[in-house]
Amino acid sequence: MRIKLIFSSSDYIFNERFNKDVNGLVNKLLGNGNKYHGSFSRYSVSDFQGAVWGENGFSFPNGGFFFISSDDADFMTSIIGGIMKSGADLYIKNMKYKGMDVCDFEVGKVFDVVRAISPILITDGKKLVTFRDKEFVGLLTEKSRKKLLRCGLDEKKANSLTLELFHVENANTISVKIGEAINIGSRVMMIVKGDKDARKLIYEIGFGKCTGFGFGAVSVNNI
Repeated sequence: MRIKLIFSSSDYIFNERFNKDVNGLVNKLLGNGNKYHGSFSRYSVSDFQGAVWGENGFSFPNGGFFFISSDDADFMTSIIGGIMKSGADLYIKNMKYKGMDVCDFEVGKVFDVVRAISPILITDGKKLVTFRDKEFVGLLTEKSRKKLLRCGLDEKKANSLTLELFHVENANTISVKIGEAINIGSRVMMIVKGDKDARKLIYEIGFGKCTGFGFGAVSVNNI
């Protein structure tokens, strides 16, 4: 399941990304001391979307939004319950929560063309790996299969998952500073093949690391 949380517009000029703000709001929805905080992220939370960039920073004249997705029904029930309880008092910066849409992933029969709407963050040991590194696709495939297995997916289905970069000439890296740490992720398009259950699950839980903190969220661009 995937939902889209929609927020009002803002003409303020911002210079820092909203990963911490979005994460704080998600934890507010889940409640104090929730079991999901600090544990394996069987869910995906995108970074804040809708920015219009200018010379001095970015603003949200048309409003902003972000996505939350998971295959865990209890997690999504907690999120939606939190929205119903706190919706009138939910903000990202000075942008007020306006509403929610359900926009589930629709996977193709054989493959999908997906776009990383949030940068994909992966590491090999302590080394950050981006799409410019030759091991990127192989490492991301391996880690994605392991995540599927950790979620309980059948091994045959998990190992059917394959990834291929698509229109790599349009890919780029994004530097995201969170506290003192600088995280460099890849914004890419990919062709994803394999079992339909495997494909939908990896979209719902996100690609790579820190999927609950604004990394690894994708959209499916099938025509």
